[in-house]
Amino acid sequence: MTEEIKETENIATATPVDTKNAKTPMCGKFLPIAIIIGALIIAGGYFFVSKNNSANKCGGKAIAIKDAGPKAVKFLNDTFFAGKETAVLKEVVETNCIYQVKVEISGQPYDTYMTRDGGLLFPEGRKMETTSVTPTGQKKTTIGQFQVNDEAVCKDGEKPLVYFFGSSTCPHCKWEEPVIKAAMAKFGNLITYKELIDATTDQDVFARYSDGSVPAIVLGCKYSRVGSGENSGAETEAKNLTAITCKLTGGQPAAVCDPVKDLISQIVE
Repeated sequence: MTEEIKETENIATATPVDTKNAKTPMCGKFLPIAIIIGALIIAGGYFFVSKNNSANKCGGKAIAIKDAGPKAVKFLNDTFFAGKETAVLKEVVETNCIYQVKVEISGQPYDTYMTRDGGLLFPEGRKMETTSVTPTGQKKTTIGQFQVNDEAVCKDGEKPLVYFFGSSTCPHCKWEEPVIKAAMAKFGNLITYKELIDATTDQDVFARYSDGSVPAIVLGCKYSRVGSGENSGAETEAKNLTAITCKLTGGQPAAVCDPVKDLISQIVE
């Protein structure tokens, strides 16, 4: 959807992070106006006109660039804002085979992205400065820059629930997906792993632990993070995911959890 965000600061790998300075790669955020966030989720995620339309590739049918901006702005104002807010068109450019529609809402600039056929409207793609704040406020963090949530572990029966929310257009999601999938596979039927890419299910969970950005990882509802762990590297990210999940499973299976005991001991509760 957007070019990969370049980050310059690393995530702490074995000790709690400084949440004021830590940064985590993310693919962007839904338009941060509550009415839009809710409406997009209810409508099924990213869909602009019809969920049966697919993103158009370069060379296919396309509406004129001069028509893309007005169409996007009209859709936002008529469908989502209904007079409560007003999106003002600033500029439209074509990038990576999609239209980047720059708008201004309440004096703040936002970028939205439309497929060239005018069929899909994507959320804003912006660099996030921190992941230490969720809709419920400031959170303490632990290894892997995961937030520690003050609530009981959510389970599927007796098995801790693990959620991975992502988008097929998000490069950071594509990096994270094989890492978390491999890590969770080691736990077999001791956990329930839900991989939700471009999904419309479990949006209540997504809304609770993410500000609308992906990738979002929820480990037993006790630990959550918005953003990938690529700054730390795949090996460290896998160990952090494994250690936190071991915390949820009571150190089982031993063959998986024993090698990361040092990390488990560092996890904040």
